[in-house]
Amino acid sequence: MEADLIKDQVDAGLLYTLVAKAGNLVVTMAFYAAAFAAFSTGMVYFKQEGMLYHPAVPEEKYRYPENMPPGYKHPGEYGLPFENVKIVCKDKIKVAAWFVKANATPKSCRTILFFHGNAGNIGSRLPNIEVLVKRLNSNVLIIDYRGYGNSDGTPSEEGLRLDAEATLEWALNNDQIDNSRIYTFGRSLGGAVAAELAMNKGNSLKGVILENTFTSIADMVDQLMPMVAIFKKLIQRVFYPTIDRIGKIENHILFVRGIKDEIVPSDHTDRLFEQAKKATSKRIYACPEGDHNNTWKIGGEEYVSAFRDFFKHCEE
Repeated sequence: MEADLIKDQVDAGLLYTLVAKAGNLVVTMAFYAAAFAAFSTGMVYFKQEGMLYHPAVPEEKYRYPENMPPGYKHPGEYGLPFENVKIVCKDKIKVAAWFVKANATPKSCRTILFFHGNAGNIGSRLPNIEVLVKRLNSNVLIIDYRGYGNSDGTPSEEGLRLDAEATLEWALNNDQIDNSRIYTFGRSLGGAVAAELAMNKGNSLKGVILENTFTSIADMVDQLMPMVAIFKKLIQRVFYPTIDRIGKIENHILFVRGIKDEIVPSDHTDRLFEQAKKATSKRIYACPEGDHNNTWKIGGEEYVSAFRDFFKHCEE
């Protein structure tokens, strides 16, 4: 009996030891998980701008249009007449731009203010610019945001607002531009920039085109970083709340979406469309095979027709 008692005590001791070790392991794992979550959250808090703005892709040498491969250096490669422009913003930052002309008398044509996505410089958009100029007989004024390409400064949400407003002001005061036929066009991040410009300066715009634009950065965090999403209200510093701004825009609006957008879910466009309650008119062109960056190319003639019909509708 004494032997059995000793055995029971030994077994109980082993069990206690195993339970204690398991508990310590759980505590240790919880500690490391908490530390990892805290580290990740801290990184997101301090690195938000670096995560959003990517002026140099795929590597640093491509930061500037002149360093891009052939076909992405300047509009002259496509036979497009253009001017290199420096636009001075309200805070004295100078942003680089191209004013690409549809023909020898640009004032006879509409002008599109082109706000590009978060990655790369204006050279990356040259094939798309060629379509807008040649197929739609439109001038294009495209800027590199501050911190991009040959522009001064560092990108920020407030800074991009100033960049856009200065771009519109430059167009309104340029005697080569018919300031009654100015449109703003933005893709992805550029759509958020274009929408804010239209909300604040809509009286100076003929129409607004938003392509594959997200509803807000908060919604994109839910989509792309679900582990961080639960902390977003505590750490978020970059917002671009287009879903809150779209309802204040009173222009004609064309929404363009690629159904197979791999970055911004296409239902973001549906939600923006629904909230655009004050728009003079609104329409959607949906490209069934369109992805995030190449809906303009994949859409082909239908894409061009959607723009052409929208311009005709706005200018009737």
